[in-house]
Amino acid sequence: MLIDFRYPYEEFKSGYFEKKPLLLEGAFTPPEQPIRIIDDALDVVDPDETYLKVLKNAERIDQRLLIEEYTDIGIRRRRLRKDALYRCLADDASLVLNRIDLYSQAVSDICLQVSRFARAQASANAYLSFGREPATDIHWDRHDIFAVQLFGEKRWQIYEPTFALPLNSQVSAEKKAQAPQAPMLDIILKAGDVLYLPRGWWHKVEPVDNRPTFHLAVGAHTPLLLDYLVWACGNKLPDHLAFRKSVNGIETGDGQLEQAIAVLADILANPATLQDFRRRAQSRERVNGHASLSDVFLPPSPDAAHCRVLQVNSRYAPDGSTIVVNGQRHVLTTAERLAVDFIASHPGSTAGDVADAIAAHGVVDAAGILAALLRRDIVSPLVDG
Repeated sequence: MLIDFRYPYEEFKSGYFEKKPLLLEGAFTPPEQPIRIIDDALDVVDPDETYLKVLKNAERIDQRLLIEEYTDIGIRRRRLRKDALYRCLADDASLVLNRIDLYSQAVSDICLQVSRFARAQASANAYLSFGREPATDIHWDRHDIFAVQLFGEKRWQIYEPTFALPLNSQVSAEKKAQAPQAPMLDIILKAGDVLYLPRGWWHKVEPVDNRPTFHLAVGAHTPLLLDYLVWACGNKLPDHLAFRKSVNGIETGDGQLEQAIAVLADILANPATLQDFRRRAQSRERVNGHASLSDVFLPPSPDAAHCRVLQVNSRYAPDGSTIVVNGQRHVLTTAERLAVDFIASHPGSTAGDVADAIAAHGVVDAAGILAALLRRDIVSPLVDG
């Protein structure tokens, strides 16, 4: 499933990022059986409330009603009671699966697309309901979201922010009385639509006409200036004597505090400091690639191999002859760089497309090149949800 974001990043950044919502109607073709994503995740998800919760009118249903503890060959385990879950859903409750990208390859691919477009780490929560009651009350999110409507419809009432760009510790529940009364936008999100909503924008989401609905809230998590400051304080300031002095040794007007502030300003404004911060962030990011054992060790049928859609397992472009994937810097041959560049710049490319493109540059063993990239987890097949 490929999303057409329609805007180059620089235009998105200048016109919408952290500024206002963006609706992309018909941005993708939904998978044929999108609710299978939920079914498959329910078979493997940890039923702990961190990852799974059931809500009705913004109230959480007691998790103990949904979980069964049992003994399996001498080992104590727990499982989701699907019969109890189904009764709740039939009674207008909503199912929420947090971090479903950890359990679904299809959702992980969607997150990677959002990550590349928004230039941020991305994760996803899934919202499924079959009734009329909303899962949540009016609130804001503390990170930007891309709402991806996979099935059915959802009504989104969106209100102007009253507290711009909240941090993770600044929750909307404490300021609900300040929420505006009239929405700025009142839209119906249909299957195939994507809605970008900056953090801090109030919104109320509810089903339409008592019909089933399933959407992903893909969170885009960008490093903040505050994160940069905290990192610099912990990693750069200890090298400077001005910050190793005792506070007890500072007297008002002796200039030591002003000197330390000037040193801090120089450190923060230094492009090398910012580059170090970005490299650290890059080294800590991970992507769930989907290269399988059969992709690596078994020869696929020529037709299947030729038609597979490929993606690069990183949101970062190659840097010269290297690319960072899952914290590891890989050195690329000239032919591998050609293949990676083509896949990254032509979303939806099949292995056959890549082979044709690099053959135009004199590469004859395209299959070998792609096999090497798959083995190193630099590229992987796109999963169809």
